[in-house]
Amino acid sequence: KKHPEYWQKYTNSFKSIPTMDLNTSRFVVFDTETTGLDPYSDRVLSIGAVSVVGNEINIADSFEQFVSQENFNSQTVEIHGILKNGEQSKVTEEEAIPLFLEYLLSS
Repeated sequence: KKHPEYWQKYTNSFKSIPTMDLNTSRFVVFDTETTGLDPYSDRVLSIGAVSVVGNEINIADSFEQFVSQENFNSQTVEIHGILKNGEQSKVTEEEAIPLFLEYLLSS
């Protein structure tokens, strides 16, 4: 299977990982909101992330992206609070994933 270029770039970044001190390494903590847990029918609604360096959360180094919804499940709004036509700026899943991977690769 041929993977998209952004995925190849991301996986290639692991080919030469230098040894790093845990106190200065950047860790990323992320969370997603989805329409459910079925990988075949449910979709990602948002991705949020923040970096941690040296036991400190770096709010200035954060990521937040809302994803446009093709399939809307009104029952899940109670859980995540994201409306199909809400006021947040949204991109497609195909746009959101490369943006998130780019954030992960930034330092």
